[in-house]
Amino acid sequence: MDIEALVVTHVGRLADRADRRRTDRGAGGRPGVIARTWASLKLLVAVVLSPPGSALVAWRAARNHLHAKQTMEALPGVIARLSSGRSGGALGRVATIDASTPLVVTSDLHRCSAGRVDLVGAQDNRDLYVAMLDWYATTNTTLVENGDVEDFWMVGGSAWGSAYDLLRLGGAALVGRLGDGLRQATYREQLRRIVANNAAIYQQIQSHFAAAGRYHRTVGNHDDVFADERLTAALSEHVGPVVMSDWIVLRSGDEVEAIILHGHVADGWNGPGRSTLGKLSSWMADLLKDAPIPVTPDDLPSPTRTRELLSSRRRNGLLRVSPRFGASSAYDSLDEELLFDALGGAATVGPWILMGHTHFPVLQPASDTGARWWRYANSGHGLGAGLVTAIEWPGDDPAPRSPRLVAWVWADHPDWMDLVGSEATTHHQGRPVARIELTPSPDGRRLHAVRERAKGARAEPDTLRG
Repeated sequence: MDIEALVVTHVGRLADRADRRRTDRGAGGRPGVIARTWASLKLLVAVVLSPPGSALVAWRAARNHLHAKQTMEALPGVIARLSSGRSGGALGRVATIDASTPLVVTSDLHRCSAGRVDLVGAQDNRDLYVAMLDWYATTNTTLVENGDVEDFWMVGGSAWGSAYDLLRLGGAALVGRLGDGLRQATYREQLRRIVANNAAIYQQIQSHFAAAGRYHRTVGNHDDVFADERLTAALSEHVGPVVMSDWIVLRSGDEVEAIILHGHVADGWNGPGRSTLGKLSSWMADLLKDAPIPVTPDDLPSPTRTRELLSSRRRNGLLRVSPRFGASSAYDSLDEELLFDALGGAATVGPWILMGHTHFPVLQPASDTGARWWRYANSGHGLGAGLVTAIEWPGDDPAPRSPRLVAWVWADHPDWMDLVGSEATTHHQGRPVARIELTPSPDGRRLHAVRERAKGARAEPDTLRG
């Protein structure tokens, strides 16, 4: 074992010892002394550096947003090259799937290690995702996890989370073989812990999808470590064969029916090669959650947001960010309105664009101008309160095919069981699970929720009760 791996292993054991003591005292879900102390030190440094740092961030944000707009302007050419069958080079890794293959596309799952950063567990979505996977496995559906699947940006929240932060900073500061070795060992250990914390999910992926050659991945920003083929190989050690790509092309003969990408490529704060600001904002958010201060950010969606979606009151629109700094007050940093303009989204022909990244599920959404982006769908995310949204690609339907936007929820949740009804799509460990199809309103400005009646059946035409 290399010295870097020995260091990471030893630090991990010490951190685990501290975390176990806190768990034994019944305080495992909250930041302990180590996490609070480390966050306080970071906060002190941040306060000292904030005057010059704020100016630098503003300058960098404005510059990155200009680069993001240039990327958007170049995307029509990129899509043309993908459609012509080109790959490699500046395009990155491109995978091709036959468009007649049934797919489920999820994204922004943000699976992480145990502790405060375990957002999947906090939202009661681990078993919900397992139930989803089990249902799709029985229909020979191929699973595409479209970026931000594992989260390597979140830090803190526990002794290990603080140690991981220190190790990651050390790996970034060191150069040469030593720095590379420390980064590899740190990310491999974090991946091991993420898999262990979400063991049931990875067992499903391994046995029902990867083993059958039905598991594809794209690289997002929070899991950008998989741009390194060595870390992709480390993931394969846990789940079996995995195809890791930057773009996935759904092709039928000479025709490209859809292109799947995470979406951060057009983001000034999180795009490939310019994600420093995104990492910094994520790091600061984790710092504030651990520091002993009276106000801490809580960015997880509440049950009220799930009920809003199931009540057919969720907006089906495009994001707009600051034209100067490329971000909004809600921390959004991808301008879908600009992307709509750049790609000529009002067209009714051409490949579907299937994305994630924004955490907002949409299907054929309406622009601020009222025009519809007819060939766009966004899968949303897996961190809703008892809610996971996804895109289904009906490959076994005859062409021309159109994606479906769906939501999976616990049907017995007291905050929305009156909306879902008593008929479940499937069950997991005795709990009913419902699949809800989300369809755009006639003007495209709202998502309507309609219930799945039975396994394999199409959704009812009537919306759920509001």
